[in-house]
Amino acid sequence: MFLVHAGIIAFNLGYEFDFTALILVGVTGLFYYSGVLLTHAERNWFVGIRTPWTLSSEEVWNRTHALGGRLFKLTAVRTLAGLLFGDYALYFLLVPALLTVGITIVYSYYVYERIEQGSDTGSGSNL
Repeated sequence: MFLVHAGIIAFNLGYEFDFTALILVGVTGLFYYSGVLLTHAERNWFVGIRTPWTLSSEEVWNRTHALGGRLFKLTAVRTLAGLLFGDYALYFLLVPALLTVGITIVYSYYVYERIEQGSDTGSGSNL
């Protein structure tokens, strides 16, 4: 919010610049820091990738957040690289961000199912 406020003040003082590029730089920093935060987040109900599967298993939480942290950092780098493509820069934010969200949700379910199948096969119950 500070970046947006500073950009508005600078623009009203007569400085002309691409406001979209300013916002994308700010979002890049936010996404990269989110990636760093995700890799260090412990399981909780407030911060992180909170799917039913990550909240029910510590291992799923850790593995999903390790992947999510890397993907958010990669999204930040791609967004920054997108600034070189002018009018298409916004797509370098939206597409990777949506893919990151989708991949982490599907991955958390996949890991949960793999862990559950592994624990069910060793139970030895015959019905």
